[in-house]
Amino acid sequence: MTLLTPAQLRMARSGLRMTVAAVAEAASVSPATVTSFENGGNCRPPTLKAIKTALAGRGVFFNADSGMAGVYLPVVGGDG
Repeated sequence: MTLLTPAQLRMARSGLRMTVAAVAEAASVSPATVTSFENGGNCRPPTLKAIKTALAGRGVFFNADSGMAGVYLPVVGGDG
């Protein structure tokens, strides 16, 4: 099972309205690492875990059932 996909990272980051720099800071990785992974580059499992944990700490739930990867975001502002 994949720890995190580039699409899930992009969806989570967009949904939380976080910049690449903000995700990188929250996960203690470089912005270049986040950008590279989002663009399909390889990333070590401990680095992916740090990114996923940082986003999960902001309420994101990652789903990978039935061969489909998805992201659930916290509802903010009552418009969801």
